[in-house]
Amino acid sequence: MGSRLGILCLVALSLWSILQGSGYYQVMDCCVRTSPVPIPAHYVRDYQEQHIQEGCPVQATIFITVRGRHLCAPAHARWVKHLKARLDQRHHHQRASWSPS
Repeated sequence: MGSRLGILCLVALSLWSILQGSGYYQVMDCCVRTSPVPIPAHYVRDYQEQHIQEGCPVQATIFITVRGRHLCAPAHARWVKHLKARLDQRHHHQRASWSPS
């Protein structure tokens, strides 16, 4: 009986290890804090929102730089809202210029 329990535990541990390694349990990258320092617009190419409801500890805007870095900013800061609007306008303009007339 004891050997069956040992084998069962070994199988369960192996299965858990396989699931972890295969990416079955995906860990979300989250900002754990934000920086109040404004980011120059020419460094940023895009952004995404981070929400507490998604399991992250803080509400944040993640700016993606032209070099691919992710910079965490406070979602409700005035400079963040201005930078997001500027990026939205830039993306809208780029999409409009590529659409067929």
